[in-house]
Amino acid sequence: MLIGGLGLGFTLRAALDALSADARVTVAELNPVVVRWCRGPLAILTADSLADPRVSVVERDVTKVIRDIAEAPDAPRFDAVIWDLYRGPGCGLPALENHLYGVGSVQRTHRALNAGGVFAVWGEKRHAPFEARLEKQHFRIERTHSSVKGPKHAIYIAVKP
Repeated sequence: MLIGGLGLGFTLRAALDALSADARVTVAELNPVVVRWCRGPLAILTADSLADPRVSVVERDVTKVIRDIAEAPDAPRFDAVIWDLYRGPGCGLPALENHLYGVGSVQRTHRALNAGGVFAVWGEKRHAPFEARLEKQHFRIERTHSSVKGPKHAIYIAVKP
């Protein structure tokens, strides 16, 4: 599994709680300060998730990690890629070629997944152009919302056939 974005570590903690003892999770976090916080004063919030032997941290842009996997023919692929980033697909970045949610990024993520692999993305709201890019790569898409009341954050679960 690849998790893009560490934040406070809650997504990582939830993944570890759901995964088997032999699972492997790579966390790509761009900001080394966030990693230090999660290893230090914030570790208590996630039962010290970064100390879990199943976890490896890469201080790097998640899109570059995915690009390297997608472009290496013999590289192992992921069963799941989760983007827990502070900006979702409808965040106002230039649409088609933005490095996070553009056509190229969706294509590379598709190539970095095993068959049956899941690409999960959080967004501020539904973003039909992003859904169209997922569909063009033949992902099977399920979109849900994070709450009934209040903001309707979109959660995308896209499965590679």
